[in-house]
Amino acid sequence: MKIPIHPNLAAAAGAGWFLLASGCITMPWTPAPYRLEIVGIEDKEVTAALAALTDLPARPAKPDQDPRRLERRYRADAAKLQRYLEARGLAHAEVSLDIEQKRKQSVIRFTISGTNVYTVRSVEVTGWDVLPEQWTHQLVGQPLSYTRIDEAGRRLVRTLQNQGYPSAAVEHKTVGLDHETQEAEVRYSVQAGAPAVMGSWQVDGLKRVDPRFVERRVPWVPGDVYQRSLVDQFSRQLSESGLFSYVGVSRADEDARTGVYDVAVHLKERRRRTIGVGAAYQSDTGPEARLQWQHRNLFGMGQKFELDAKYAEDLWLGLAVLTLPDWLRGDQDLNLGVKASEESTDAYLVRYGKVFLTVQHRWSESWSGTFGPALRESVSEQLDADEAYLQVSFPVTLFWNGRDDVLNPTRGFGVAGGIEPFYDLEEQFGFFKSMVTPAVYLPLAGETLVLSSRLTLGSISGVSLDGIPPDLRFYAGGGQSIRGYQYQSVGPREEGRPVGGKSLVEASVELRWRFWRNLGTVVFLDGGSAYEPEISDFRESFQWGTGLGFRYFTGVGPVRIDVGLPLNPRDGIDNDYEFYISIGQAF
Repeated sequence: MKIPIHPNLAAAAGAGWFLLASGCITMPWTPAPYRLEIVGIEDKEVTAALAALTDLPARPAKPDQDPRRLERRYRADAAKLQRYLEARGLAHAEVSLDIEQKRKQSVIRFTISGTNVYTVRSVEVTGWDVLPEQWTHQLVGQPLSYTRIDEAGRRLVRTLQNQGYPSAAVEHKTVGLDHETQEAEVRYSVQAGAPAVMGSWQVDGLKRVDPRFVERRVPWVPGDVYQRSLVDQFSRQLSESGLFSYVGVSRADEDARTGVYDVAVHLKERRRRTIGVGAAYQSDTGPEARLQWQHRNLFGMGQKFELDAKYAEDLWLGLAVLTLPDWLRGDQDLNLGVKASEESTDAYLVRYGKVFLTVQHRWSESWSGTFGPALRESVSEQLDADEAYLQVSFPVTLFWNGRDDVLNPTRGFGVAGGIEPFYDLEEQFGFFKSMVTPAVYLPLAGETLVLSSRLTLGSISGVSLDGIPPDLRFYAGGGQSIRGYQYQSVGPREEGRPVGGKSLVEASVELRWRFWRNLGTVVFLDGGSAYEPEISDFRESFQWGTGLGFRYFTGVGPVRIDVGLPLNPRDGIDNDYEFYISIGQAF
C-alpha cells in the first residue's frame, strides 16, 4: 500500500516551534559547568545506571572550583560505581576519576577497566538436602552477578518457607573466584529452623469494617502446613480492598518452639468517602471536567458505591455503580450499574440509557475478566436520519496485566480483549462486536528510556453497517487513537462527515525519556483507520500522525501534554496540529 506524504508548511512550522519549546524544557538556558562522561563500558543500560548513581546532576560543581576539592567530592561516586559493577559480576572492575578543566565546560570522567565477566561454574547448598533442580539452572552457566546471587538466596528461603519452615534463612553465602578460568563457585549455608503449621488469626484496628470481611480473606485452615505465600496473599488482598491505609501481618507468637504460626493482623481503616476531580483538554473536543464521589464501605462488608459525572462541550455522562465484593466466592465481585449519556460529534448525535450487571473475576494476579448482561436504549441522529434502538448485550472481556505500573508502565506486557454480542429487541436481529489490544513496554535504559508499542484490532460481524447504532461503530482519530487527527475523523465518510465502520486497525509507538525525577518527554508515531467491511480491506487511507509530548510525573500518574501533527493530511479535513492535555500515558 502506497501512502502519499504531502508537504505542509504550517505543520512543519508547528513541529519546529514545539521542538524549540521542548529543547527549552529539557535543556538549561546556560550550559552546565561540568559534563559527565563514563568510558570503558559498551552496555548502554549499564552506562545509564552508572550515570544515575553519580551525584553530579544533584549538586553540579561550580566552574571555578579547585580540582583537588572536586576529586575529593566525587571520589565517593567512583566507589559507588565500582560496587555496582562488582554486583553485576565484574569482579575485577576498577573505576578511576579524571577531571579535565576547560574554559566553557569541563569534564568529570569515570573510566572503567577490568571488565572481564566471570561465569558461575557450580552452586553448592549445605543445610538442606532437597534442592529444586531448576533452581541451580538459574545460576550455573550464567554471568556472575552478586545481585542475582542475592535474589537466588531469597528464592531459596522462600521455597523453604513455602514448605513449612517460617524461620528459614541463609546464614552464609560465599563466592570463590578462579582467575585462570574466569569462573566462580557459589556456596550457600542454609538454616531451615523449626517447622510450623498455620494457626489462628487475631485482628485489631477495625472500627466500621465487619470482622467477617477480614475472615473471608484468610486463605488457610488452622492445621495446614505453613506457607509464606498464603500469608502474603492474605496481606495483599487486604491492601487491594482499598479499605485500609495500613496493613500489617506478622507472627503473633515469636516463640518458634510452639510449632504453630498464629497470625496478628494490624489494620488502620481509610476514610470511607472520597471526592475526586479531574480535567482534560483536547483541541478537537475542547475542555473536559470530571467529578467523582465514592463510599467504599457502605454496609460494613466493603460494599462500594460510586458516582461519576463527566462534562465537556459536546458530552455529558452520568454513572452510578454499586459493587458487592466476594459475590458467591472470594475471587469475584458483582457490579450493578446505571449509565446515561448524551454526545454530539461530527459523526452523530446520540442519547442513551443503560443498566448492567457485571461479574468481575480474578484468576490470578495477572489474569482477570468481566462478564454479564446489559440493557441499552438509545436514540441517534446521523446524516439527518433518526433511529431508536432497544438492545440487550452480554459483554465478555479478558485482561492480562504483566506491566509494572498501570498509569506509567515501564516494562512488561499487557493485553485486553473482548467480545460483546448484541440483540435488538425491536427489530429482532443480532451482531457481534469484538476488539483486542496488546501493548508491550521495553526498557532501553532502566526506567529512564522506554520503548512502548500498542496494536488495536476491532471487528463487527453479523449485520450491515446501517443496522449498527452510529455510536457503537468503529472510528479512529483523537488523543487516545491517532494523535494529530480530530476525534472520530478517520474512517469512512459520507456527505463529508464520518459515519464509522465495522472494522478498525490502529498502531502506536512511543519512545519515552524520563530525563529528570519528575520530568520527561515522548516522541510518538500513530497510525490507523476504520473500515466499512467487518475485516479491514485497507481501502480507506491509512492515516499517520507524529509528534512530541511532555510528561510531568506526579503521585497519581503523569500529566500528559502532547502535540500531534498529521503526516498525510487530507485537504479540507485535517488541521495543521492537535493538542492534548490529560492524566496518564496515552497507553
